[in-house]
Amino acid sequence: MASLNPKNFNIISGIIIIALSLSLFIFSAAAVVSILVILAVIMIFIGLTQLLNARSDNHLKTSHLVVKHSIAILELLMGIILIISLITDPIATAIFSIRLLGVVILLVGLSMLYVGSMNYDYRKEYRYILMVIGLLTIIFGVLILIIPTIVFNLVAIMVALPLLLNGLTRLLKGILN
Repeated sequence: MASLNPKNFNIISGIIIIALSLSLFIFSAAAVVSILVILAVIMIFIGLTQLLNARSDNHLKTSHLVVKHSIAILELLMGIILIISLITDPIATAIFSIRLLGVVILLVGLSMLYVGSMNYDYRKEYRYILMVIGLLTIIFGVLILIIPTIVFNLVAIMVALPLLLNGLTRLLKGILN
C-alpha cells in the first residue's frame, strides 16, 4: 500500500501528464484531427436534432419547414462528409479545414480594414486601431493560408504547455513534499 501514498501518486501522475503533454507537442497534427472528429460528431448530432425538431414544427409555413429541413440535412451531411474525409485522409482534411479558417480570418481582417478606412462616423483614433487590428488579422490569415501547419503547432502549444506545467508541479509536489 505504500506505493499508493499521495507522494508516489503525485510523482507517477506528474510523469504521465508530462509524457502525454509532450506527445501533444510531437503529434500536434493528431490533436487537430481529434478536434475535427469531435466537431464532425457534434455537427451530426446538431443536424439530427434539428431534423427531428423541424419535423415537430407543424405550425410553421411550408417554406419555413423546407428551409429548416434543408439546413438540418446540410449540417448532417457536412458532419458525415467531414468524418469520411478524416478517415480517408486526416492530414489533408485538417490542412483544408485550417486553410478554410485562414480564409475566414483573412475576410474578417479585410472587413475591419474596410470599416476602419471608410466609416467616418467613428472617432479617428478608433478607426486607426481598427485598421491596425485589421492589418494584423490579415497577416495572421495569410500566414495560416501559406503555412497551415502553424496552427497545428499553436494548438499543441495552447493545449500542451499548461498540461506540461501542471505535470511538472505534480512531479515537484511528489518529490519536494
